[in-house]
Amino acid sequence: MPPRSLPLGLLSAAAIAHQIFLIQILSYIQWHHFAFMIISMALLGFGVSGTVLSLFRDHLAEKEGYYFPLFISLFALSVPVCHDLSVCLHFDPYVSLWQFGKLHTLIGFYILTFLPFFFAALAIGLVFSCHPSEIGFLYFSNLFGSGIGGVMGLIALHCVAPKSLPAVSAWMGIAAFLTAAWHRQATRTRLQIFLIFLAAAFTVSFPDLSMSEYKSLSKSLLLPDAEVVTRRGSPYGYLEVVRSAALRYAPGLSLSYGGTIPSRLGIFSNGEWVGAIAEGDEYLSHTSAAAPYRMTDAPDTFIVGAATGGAVALALREGAKSVHGVELNPQLLELITGFSDGQADRIFNDPRIFTEAGEARNVLSRSARAYDLISIPVMEGFAVGAAGLSALQENYLFTVESFVLMLDRLTARGMISVSGWLRNPPRSSLRLLTTAYAALKRRGADQPENHIALIISWSGVTMLVSENVFSAAQADRLTRFCEQLSFDLIRGPSETDAKPIHKTGHIWFQKAFDALGKGDARKFIAEYPFDITPATDDRPFFGHFFKFATIGWIRETYGMKMLPFAEWGFLILLATLAQIVVIAFVMILIPLFRLGKTGAGRGIKAKVFLYFAALGLGYMGVEMVLLQKLVLYLGSPVYSASAAITGMLVFSGFGSLISSRLQIRFKVPARWMTALVAVLILGYFYVFLPVLYEIPVYSNSYRYVTSIIWIGPLSFLMGMPFPLGLSSLEKKGMDRLIPWAWGINGFFSVAATGAATLIAVHSGFHRTVAVAAFCYLAASVAADFRPGIRR
Repeated sequence: MPPRSLPLGLLSAAAIAHQIFLIQILSYIQWHHFAFMIISMALLGFGVSGTVLSLFRDHLAEKEGYYFPLFISLFALSVPVCHDLSVCLHFDPYVSLWQFGKLHTLIGFYILTFLPFFFAALAIGLVFSCHPSEIGFLYFSNLFGSGIGGVMGLIALHCVAPKSLPAVSAWMGIAAFLTAAWHRQATRTRLQIFLIFLAAAFTVSFPDLSMSEYKSLSKSLLLPDAEVVTRRGSPYGYLEVVRSAALRYAPGLSLSYGGTIPSRLGIFSNGEWVGAIAEGDEYLSHTSAAAPYRMTDAPDTFIVGAATGGAVALALREGAKSVHGVELNPQLLELITGFSDGQADRIFNDPRIFTEAGEARNVLSRSARAYDLISIPVMEGFAVGAAGLSALQENYLFTVESFVLMLDRLTARGMISVSGWLRNPPRSSLRLLTTAYAALKRRGADQPENHIALIISWSGVTMLVSENVFSAAQADRLTRFCEQLSFDLIRGPSETDAKPIHKTGHIWFQKAFDALGKGDARKFIAEYPFDITPATDDRPFFGHFFKFATIGWIRETYGMKMLPFAEWGFLILLATLAQIVVIAFVMILIPLFRLGKTGAGRGIKAKVFLYFAALGLGYMGVEMVLLQKLVLYLGSPVYSASAAITGMLVFSGFGSLISSRLQIRFKVPARWMTALVAVLILGYFYVFLPVLYEIPVYSNSYRYVTSIIWIGPLSFLMGMPFPLGLSSLEKKGMDRLIPWAWGINGFFSVAATGAATLIAVHSGFHRTVAVAAFCYLAASVAADFRPGIRR
């Protein structure tokens, strides 16, 4: 074992754990789909380190024993210091986009996120550069340690509050320093010791995190006497329960209700509204969500997001025969009964109720039971929806494939009920409509529009989707329900000439049903000012409504003041990607032009450039797709990130370890290995991924381990081309190009994180996978580093 392997592995574990912690922190203060920003900054650190190592290689290599532990100590110190400073910045990407005076917070956030990864990458790259003959084992230590860091990061999320997570990665860095500094080849100095003690001192306490003003928790804490009464952490999200006498929640409530809406405890996950702890109140029967219970007697009911108890209490009040409740976050089920004077206990202890933790689609797919009603309550916080900041968030519950599955699990009289906020002009409700319509068409319905009814209140909409055309009795009951509670029924099972009570969005819903009935759905979707195409598992970004034409339409219709509500989540992705690529170009590629003075010919440098650039694009393209596709199987973006990062890095590490032996014993060329990887990428996502979704689900840990094992074979082979390429440079006397190759790979890895997300949102995951496979084919073409003619 090379002497640097242990500290290298510990440092790699600390860097990956820190990456996962930053994803969780950003999920808490902003939203989890900004994970690509963290990954980009981490890779930028590795890319810039390649530039520095290239330009100062001789000096750094000569004093490796001094600089290796120094860089580790700088990593350990920069983790808590940069975290504290970033909290003080009050970074908000949405505000930075509109207020140029806040642009410094964005730049500052980039720098503070970048620095720890830069110092870690300097230490790792220095070892690689100084010991190219041991690259296989060293690369294995790097990747295996990174994988272990992913697991340790996930464990820490269970027991450490978000604001204190950097302390964990800092102490992991301190452990790496101790193993490096006390090695016989190391040069210890007072500066290094001082930095380590300073790092330990900064981990004692951390400032409170500054949450985005657009998150539901920020708004709720502005209520009179609002206070957080309990907190609990998990990879599914940091849970907080808020108490306020002014906190009242009754989505879809009829304006004709004259009773009192009681105050309730509110539950938030990562700052976003989950629901209010219900106690079976009378007002529930006066909401639009009560409609399906009035249409069907004693239904067997399946409820998604059942933990808060509101939908369960409504089902019991309306005479449900049985209730099967599913909650994604198991901590919610444990938390819910302790804050309601025993009423929640009485609700969940009712013999008609069975609850379990799990992802709704997974539970339905393995259930042979048929239901009369599948109910999905309001699942989105109003603030994030209004600002359009959920545009990049994958949601596999509201896709065509999901609706097909739910329809398959209905009885002959069964229906799906989905409730949501009503926005003007409508977006999510119209996408629900087009998605349900596409699902019914896929299942062979002749007139899908006759299977759908919309119930409109002053602030919300409930959509009913039936397995069969609504019966005459169901149609009559629904009409009388809407008349009694002053709801608008739009193109329900029985039509009416009455003028709408609630005019918000009414004309758009009517136009949508007219278009669906005439078979002009595509034309209506194309001409609508927002993107309301049906969501699919290939493009599960249900909250992505942005069209470039939307900006002009909103400006003409509502004026400039409404532009901040023009679905800016997608534009934030574009702006962030452009900024990161420009920064990476300036900090990585331009300084590396100096290497043009080396003895390598232009042909060789072009091949090296293409090979390592393609590897960076392809590898990160696959990783970003896995990050988002595994959400459906694992149910949590943090679990998905940990599994994808851990699985890819651990097995890529083993592939790196084996690659040197394969090259020595069997002389396996990098060209054939990269071509094999390209073919396997296509096979994995088009053939083997559906198989993973069919594997029975027993527990969270089972899913997590299964997904890592599933990732293994592909990642094992993907770990070989990079060390094979570096070994080829070393054997052909071009070892001076190794830091340059490291930097090139880092730059294009940075670009790939945002580009892969952009392609997925715009064109679907299948296009992203195809591009990644093409990159490996391009690397195969460039893999022959034969000496060329110096020009």
